Amino acid sequence: MMKLLTILVMIGITTMGVAQQQKVIDEQVPFSIVNRHEQKIIENNNKYSQWFAEAETIYPEIPNGFLRGYAYTTTNWNHLKRNSNNPHNELTFLGVMGLLAENKVGFRNTFNEVAKNYGLSIKEMESNPRLEIMATADFIVGLMKKMSYKKAALEDMQPIAEYLSGLPIPKTSKADDIDAFAMNSFFYDILLVNQRGVDDLGLDIKAQAIDMHKAFSTKVLAQQKANLVTLDLKNKQVELEGYKLDSTTQTLKQIGPVEKNSTKATVDFPGAIWNASPNHSSRAGAAITHVSIHRMEGFYASSIALFKRTSAQASAHYMVRSSDGQITQMVREYRKAWHTRSNNTYTIGIEHEGFSRNTSKLTTAMYTASTNIVKSICNRRNINCAKTYKGPGNPLNRKDVKPKSLYTIKGHAHYPGGTHWDPGPHWDWNRYYNLVNGGSGGGGQPTTTILDSFEGTEGHFNTAPTLSGSTRGISTSSTAVRSSQVKRNGSWAEQIKFVDNSSTSANWQVRFLSASGRPSSNTKMTVNGGRVGFWVFAGGSGMEVAVGIDDSDGTERSDRISIPAGQWKFVSWNLDNSADWNTWVGGNGSLNASQVTLDAIWFFRNQTAWNVYVYIDDVQYFR
Repeated sequence: MMKLLTILVMIGITTMGVAQQQKVIDEQVPFSIVNRHEQKIIENNNKYSQWFAEAETIYPEIPNGFLRGYAYTTTNWNHLKRNSNNPHNELTFLGVMGLLAENKVGFRNTFNEVAKNYGLSIKEMESNPRLEIMATADFIVGLMKKMSYKKAALEDMQPIAEYLSGLPIPKTSKADDIDAFAMNSFFYDILLVNQRGVDDLGLDIKAQAIDMHKAFSTKVLAQQKANLVTLDLKNKQVELEGYKLDSTTQTLKQIGPVEKNSTKATVDFPGAIWNASPNHSSRAGAAITHVSIHRMEGFYASSIALFKRTSAQASAHYMVRSSDGQITQMVREYRKAWHTRSNNTYTIGIEHEGFSRNTSKLTTAMYTASTNIVKSICNRRNINCAKTYKGPGNPLNRKDVKPKSLYTIKGHAHYPGGTHWDPGPHWDWNRYYNLVNGGSGGGGQPTTTILDSFEGTEGHFNTAPTLSGSTRGISTSSTAVRSSQVKRNGSWAEQIKFVDNSSTSANWQVRFLSASGRPSSNTKMTVNGGRVGFWVFAGGSGMEVAVGIDDSDGTERSDRISIPAGQWKFVSWNLDNSADWNTWVGGNGSLNASQVTLDAIWFFRNQTAWNVYVYIDDVQYFR
């Protein structure tokens, strides 16, 4: 029987000036509220979660979170079938685990290996996700025995992830090994998913403490642009030999001279990671006039590994990761990358993680990072961003050629020649157009940019409220999920459940991160005449809210605003009014840059043993 989504709602009731909270009420969400497509996703994810739990019980040797995190990194828990893959792509991924099948470049066929090891036919393995999960778990335990694992922690599992992926295993442990970057990116994403936790649409990956320094060297963390939250450093202070903390981007950066044998090159888009592909050639004097939008038909690491191979005969200028908007540049813009056949000479190609056939991995972080690249290209190359395609996504299995003179920013399927249909029917071209051209990313008035509406996903706010090392007073049982029960606009809002940490007497101080606190993954806001705000509903008295803003010299925090219990309130702050701002880390109590980004929404309350539910809706910037 289809499970009905339940939501716990606590309403604060004030009697004689004393806040009393009623018992938590279980309420079923009416089916009409839940989009049928989302309901199907929830139903499937609930099944996958049960099967992962079954595998974790049968194979306790596998560290908690590895199976779930691996599947989320590759497929977002989508069961990939052969027709889920673009038949013209070089790599084919199958099942909910996203294991690599037969391919055109000689990577290992781990899908067949896993099936054979468990005694399954290929047909059985492809058609039964439960058996596929069990077979994968059994295969992992076998690998752990061969590699002499005894009691493994999640941070120790990179060699297992490397082999299971089917991608080329790095020949050395050096961070600049030809395959090391791809595999480090892959395992980093698995750990990041577990550190953040996922609890949307039936996905169930519990947030847990991850020691990134145990898994990676400082050089690799700097290369991956791991931000301060990921590193879990205390009080935003870091002293590591050869590295410094950039207070603006909150990432580690190497100091001192670059090694003589380094292959590093200057990137065209600031903040991108350089990782060169050998597949490029001269533009023969042709001007750059267009940008081609692609889907990888795979995951981030697999596509980078593919484009590092001359046998692939393919490449793109930029690769964008779904989880956090990380950007890798593989070909310099003045060179011709090989991504749209006869149209390569005048285009720049941007690849986006995920598959054209489904909505998985279409995150706010990825849309934001991608449109930031496009805006930069338009400014530097004198390309008209207003000619970004704005219309329905192209149908699957079909080209949908658009006139060259009419659209300068468009999808792979919109160019003549070739056979690919990406980015496919689920790519949100209206949203993309608005983000490229400075308008709303999801609705609102013409002068308003909705940063997060929570209608389709959690957007930038896709981490647990306990992720930041700056959070105090609440336990890891605290959660953040979308809710359709209590909302201000549309059908959904974000519900934050605060659970007291009984082991401390500290008052609550919660830094609920936007895009994990990574400025490059957040939407830029113009300070002059700008305001940032959101709707908020508190299920109990005593709550206060504020926002953190990443500025050019650090992070500032706004004044606090008190929230009444049991009613929606709109709160906002002037970006260009220094009276609204206070120094937090590295700042000066005012916003100095012309453009800034939202770091976090802050929540404050005196300690209470009660659970408190707070809802936020339509986080927005307006002028």
